[in-house]
Amino acid sequence: MGCLRKSQGRGNRVEWLHASRLADINLSKAAKLQAFRNFPEKILRTNETEWRYRSLGASPETLLLLPGGELVNDIAFDFALALHSEFRIVYPAYPRLNSVEELADGLGAILEAEGVG
Repeated sequence: MGCLRKSQGRGNRVEWLHASRLADINLSKAAKLQAFRNFPEKILRTNETEWRYRSLGASPETLLLLPGGELVNDIAFDFALALHSEFRIVYPAYPRLNSVEELADGLGAILEAEGVG
């Protein structure tokens, strides 16, 4: 049992991954997800809305990472982990909102709370 994957090197080589190697990859991904979740989730309340987000890294340069989904902020955890040594990552989970303006206001409030600006 296994799967095919395209290699990351030169050319269009396809490689067969045996099921035992897939388990290692999944464990590695699970360990990375746990490492991401070890960064504490912060909560900010604006008006009636609760915003949850994580802040990773300590660089003076900040990257606001917008995952593209609501309510969960671990969709692109591997991307956030890869960048947090070079940038400070602010990674929000979107609450359910009624407008883009509410989204922009909430993101602005998070950045202000984090001293970005």
